[in-house]
Amino acid sequence: MDGLSADRPAGGGFDTLAADDEVARRLVTLVGELDKPVVAATRGEVRDFGLGFYLAADIRLATGSATFAAGDMTSGLLPGWGLIHTLPRLMGPGRALDFLWSGRTLSAGDAFERGLVDRLVEDADWEQELDALVARLRCLPQPGVRLAKLGIQQAANLDMTTMLDFEWESQQQCWASRETDEGLRAWQEGRAPELAAPVAPEEE
Repeated sequence: MDGLSADRPAGGGFDTLAADDEVARRLVTLVGELDKPVVAATRGEVRDFGLGFYLAADIRLATGSATFAAGDMTSGLLPGWGLIHTLPRLMGPGRALDFLWSGRTLSAGDAFERGLVDRLVEDADWEQELDALVARLRCLPQPGVRLAKLGIQQAANLDMTTMLDFEWESQQQCWASRETDEGLRAWQEGRAPELAAPVAPEEE
């Protein structure tokens, strides 16, 4: 940290930088550790810390009017909020560096092609699309949702054998859950499972 002093002008000093970094660390980590799906959706400008928070979500939606920028590195500081971690994993190392160094703004279409946006939505369908996605996520058996999220997060750093072991252990956990019991019963009876709310524990 040599050369970065607490009295450096134009930015509030190192103490402010450290405080901002701590907030970013807590929020981005919280999003990743939540055992529920996290959906980010935007119809406007997403930049700087907003982009870091947006990319931390599990599923990311945007309309065609949205734009995305990581900020200007001419200040001499790196972009924060986990962007050094998320950008290369989503768009590749070369494109991530080009995006950061150029300081350019991506259109929604460009962001979609590069993997920053998972689903482009027409403005006219915005509320309907969001409502449908949230309803779908709410009705899924939550043990499977939680374990799928955990597995996807770990997959890039683990080999196939380890992931197959994870899948089998996860299947056993799902099989033993009340949600799976309800889901299998519903499938056998030809009806939709009633999983909008957690299944209440049995009374002793």
